[in-house]
Formats: sequence, C-alpha cells, structure tokens
Amino acid sequence: SVSHPIVANEGRTRLELSLSYQRLRFDYRDLTHPLESAQSISATAFLRQKLTDAWGVVLVASPGYADDFRGGASLDAVTSTLVAAGTYRFGDDLEVGLGMAMQNLFGEPLPLPVASVEWTITDRLWLKSILPIDAELTWLPIDALGLRAAVVTDGGNYHGAERVYGVNDPQLNYSAVAADLGARWFVLPFLHVTVHGGYTLYRRFEFSQGRDPVPGGEYELSNGPTFGIDLGVGG
Repeated sequence: SVSHPIVANEGRTRLELSLSYQRLRFDYRDLTHPLESAQSISATAFLRQKLTDAWGVVLVASPGYADDFRGGASLDAVTSTLVAAGTYRFGDDLEVGLGMAMQNLFGEPLPLPVASVEWTITDRLWLKSILPIDAELTWLPIDALGLRAAVVTDGGNYHGAERVYGVNDPQLNYSAVAADLGARWFVLPFLHVTVHGGYTLYRRFEFSQGRDPVPGGEYELSNGPTFGIDLGVGG
C-alpha cells in the first residue's frame, strides 16, 4: 500500500489518498477447487472535514477490483466500501462519530453501523479507530519512530473465472480479523515505512455462486501469523 495525506483549510480538511494491492495465495490440503491465488487492487479516499469548531464529517470511498485474473474482465469483480459518519469534538483531544458503512470486509457487501474515535491521549500517544473496521493505538517515543498496536479487519469478495469454474459469477468470500503490532520509521519528513506483524483472531473462507453459498464450499481455517510492509508519502 502507498498513501499520501493532504491537509488544507488550516487543518479543517484532511484527505488521505491511498492505493493498495493484495495477493492471496492458497495452499490447503483438502482444497478441491481450482484456486491458486486471488488478487485485489483498490484506491481509497479518506476525508475528515470540520464543519464547525465542534461538528464534522468522516467520508470514506474505496472502489476496487478483486479477481483471480484467470478470465476476462468482469463487473462482478468490482468492489466498493463506503463510510459516512458525523463527528462531534468534545475538546482539543477527543472526537467521536457515528454513521453507516457499506463494505465487504466480511466477505459480502453489508450495511453496518460504524463508530469513529480520534483521541489524543498525550502529545505522543493517540488512538484512532473506525469500528468495526479497525482500531489503532500509536506511541511516538522519538520523532523519527512510531510504535503501534492495532486490531484490523480485512477481507472481501474475489471473483473467479467462469470458464474455470463452469458457473456464472463464482466468488471466493474471505475475511480475517488480526491483532497487529508495528513500527513506523520516518525515513524523511515526507516518507515513512511501516513494518508490522501479528496473529489472526478469526478467519473465514467460503466459496459461493453470486451470494449463494456453495454446498461443501466452506473451509475451516486455523489462525496464524500475519505480516506486512506499508509505504507512506507525504507530510
């Protein structure tokens, strides 16, 4: 993933633009489906806008494309996540919000209530979250290094090639919840690298035809370690 934050209107507008690529590689002893990997590409715009000194809005739009890339392009592989929440600032240190989200992190598009929290505990310790999508606690021991602890939800729908599976709109539904620790190094004031890893708390892996589960297509997954590297560009 690569991200770039933009701050305007004397800090009243904060927009973070990001691009991400993910590849899921499958190796499962009882897997009878002809699946080797699934891939996704997404772009995200995350906007925090202050309307007054107390009130504001959080808007997130994240279109994407998730597919096994073994067939032609299909609109069935297009994904989207939309979040809209109103926020209220209780002071300089705490802002909370409530809203709704339409997202597919749990394997299928679902409308869900969301709660956002942005809490500056100290000048070097803060909590940011949009529940139930993620929650992240960050500590800055020195200016060039940030340490974080997070709980993150990941997943989505991945479209399969009709010619391989022999049905219309074959889908892989995957989701995971992971506890994660990471370290962010500010290489330059406008460039930072985050290395993180953790352990999954929950994983779901199921085949479906459209939104209809395939009999025998749900697989039990044990939990295991995760790791990743993120690149951020911008102040």
